Amino acid sequence: HACDVCGASGSSQGLGILPQFYNHFVGVQYQYRSFNSAHPALFEKAKEERSSEYYNTLQVWGKANVGKRIQLFGFLPYQYNNRVTDTGSNSYKGLGDASILAMATVFRTAD
Repeated sequence: HACDVCGASGSSQGLGILPQFYNHFVGVQYQYRSFNSAHPALFEKAKEERSSEYYNTLQVWGKANVGKRIQLFGFLPYQYNNRVTDTGSNSYKGLGDASILAMATVFRTAD
């Protein structure tokens, strides 16, 4: 299973700029993050360990309008995470947590 929390991903549901905001849509997003870390030694004679973490997320997402004031966004991520250390590497991949976000329009003004 892939981890949604590690690597400071915080679920990463960035909506960005929404063209055709009043229409339905389905799309694909890709996100890449990487970190290089130094882990201090826990014991006096141990050496510092370094690691590189790579986080890849590919997600299907979309929006549906429910009436004139409610929009529902849905996200289904697939994650591939890889960590390389001085002593080896490991990978985690799989579906992440599906989520739904609802937005309500309170005031609509003419531009």
